[in-house]
Amino acid sequence: MTQYSGNQAILIVDDSPFSRALIAAAAEDSACSCEEAENGREALEKVKARNFSLIFMDMLMPGIDGFETVRQMRELGVVAPIIALSALCMKQDKERALELGCNDFVPKPVDLAELRAIITEHLSHQPGRELSPHGAFPAIARPLFDFSRYRMLLVEEDSKSAAAHSRSLRHFGFHLRHVATCTEALDLLHADSAAADIIVSNLYTSGIDALGMLAMVRRRYPDVLVFIYTHTYNPDMYQLAMQQGADGIFPEAILEGSAIGMIESALYRRRQSPAAGPVLSGQLRQAQANLISFGCDPPCSSCELDFKSLLDAGGDIVRCRKFNRAGRCGFVLADIAGHDLASLYMGAVFVGILTSCWDACQHPSDLLRVINAEFIKLGYSKSHVCVSAMLWDALRRTMHIATAGNPGALLYERAADGAFICRELAGGGMCLGLLKDVDLMSVKTFVCPAESYLIMFSDGIEKEAVQDVLAAEQALLRDGTAKGLCSRILKRAVSLQQDDMALLSYYIPPPSKPAVPCYSFYSTYEEVDRACAWAAELLTPDTVPSGKDADILLLALREAMLNAVEHGNRRNPKAFVDVMMYRAPQRLTIEVSDEGPGFDLSQIREEGPECQLGKRGIPAMRAAADSLTVEGGTLIMVFNGR
Repeated sequence: MTQYSGNQAILIVDDSPFSRALIAAAAEDSACSCEEAENGREALEKVKARNFSLIFMDMLMPGIDGFETVRQMRELGVVAPIIALSALCMKQDKERALELGCNDFVPKPVDLAELRAIITEHLSHQPGRELSPHGAFPAIARPLFDFSRYRMLLVEEDSKSAAAHSRSLRHFGFHLRHVATCTEALDLLHADSAAADIIVSNLYTSGIDALGMLAMVRRRYPDVLVFIYTHTYNPDMYQLAMQQGADGIFPEAILEGSAIGMIESALYRRRQSPAAGPVLSGQLRQAQANLISFGCDPPCSSCELDFKSLLDAGGDIVRCRKFNRAGRCGFVLADIAGHDLASLYMGAVFVGILTSCWDACQHPSDLLRVINAEFIKLGYSKSHVCVSAMLWDALRRTMHIATAGNPGALLYERAADGAFICRELAGGGMCLGLLKDVDLMSVKTFVCPAESYLIMFSDGIEKEAVQDVLAAEQALLRDGTAKGLCSRILKRAVSLQQDDMALLSYYIPPPSKPAVPCYSFYSTYEEVDRACAWAAELLTPDTVPSGKDADILLLALREAMLNAVEHGNRRNPKAFVDVMMYRAPQRLTIEVSDEGPGFDLSQIREEGPECQLGKRGIPAMRAAADSLTVEGGTLIMVFNGR
């Protein structure tokens, strides 16, 4: 709610915050208050609670549209003038609005001058109307809110405009500081994160503009309110700014007027947020902990995850997942801006999307594209996410990394003298949820050196803090395990905490020859034939359990490999199939792993030659194997002797 002095009230009904802000700006010279409603249902509740002198009604809204809302208002006995605002410009639309009870029909877009004229026309004859002189400080010059408690940073290059805006903002009581560019504003925050509670910036400054500054502030200083002003009203720019998380965007002309009401409203909402009681606090911490999860039970010694929330509710996510038994694992570390229930909820939404598509989209770049598309499809574009994703391929000792708005990683390699050398891996890219095209992500692939540690972290942790901790105590890099590493780093870096902190570390063991016969090949039919030739040499009378036929075993294996090529890897010639044989007295176990989501045992049909497993034909496998099980993307066939 944006408040002005006076007894009259205007109701603004529109699902677009930009349209509501524009109408509120037009009312800045009138001695009346403005109330807002995002939809028809909310508007009907408001007219039942009080009388309004004027109502602006958007005709196109989800749920109860403007036409139906007007009809119901008139049935309730509302007599206030109703101004229809709509992008619908057909004659029949205007006639319908007027027939239902609107007093006027104005096509969108509407400029400030036209809106002011409408307000003047409809309120001038009503009692109690008083307009303040144009150019004087409006009736909100002494708001109920104590602005002197807040530090404001004004970003404006034009010295004349900066001087005028500074005088006005100080008049309202703000503790004000002025810088010329957004780069200077970020440098100031980097030096002292408490330098500003509110940033008010011109959209265009030299170097980085206000949108670029906004993205960085939202990631690193989520508690700072950011308002942007423009010389002219541009709906597309307003939409983009709000999607990126701006607390408000408005024409420069209202900076010294109704924009103060927008700032006041944002501060009021923040101040009025109820503190969590002990029970809710515990529930929030438990919900946050559920966003941090190992993919193996028990967790392997190579991986360590840990986090520390700034407040009870946060949006950091750290997850790992074992895709198959051939040593293929995935890791995701994500950071949703904010420390409230909304960010916690969005974190849960992110985890839901991640778990539903991770098996099928294991490569980090593919995974981030799918998540980005789902966030935009679900309408969560305002909740952009900074993400790092990794894929570890143990057999080929290869790590794939993709980052979208997150820092990179630190790779600690063991030198010949036993000490560890830190190598920085660049991150960056565009965070998810903003644009349909996510080609701006950062992607890299490298072979990991033996006995090294890869450490990834959220934007709440400075890489220098991690480096300082490990430089001071290299004993934390223990041979053969990552367990305890993240928790020890967080414990030492917590004094610097200004945001949620999440860490993921992975220990790269020294290379070793597989303990069992192993064959890896690319997903082509020619490679399947070569794999069969390799297996035929191993399936000798000494290795085949008694009572089993080597040719039948080979047929079952060939069927499993063909299905891995065709269905698991979708005939991708760059995707691997890995085959391993485990031999024991009177038992042979063969594992076939691909890069896909694996078999679905729930789809097994009990009878008939058409029997399928996850839509892969398996009659030969079922006929030959004594046991057929699935673990992730690995099919396990067990053959027992008599």
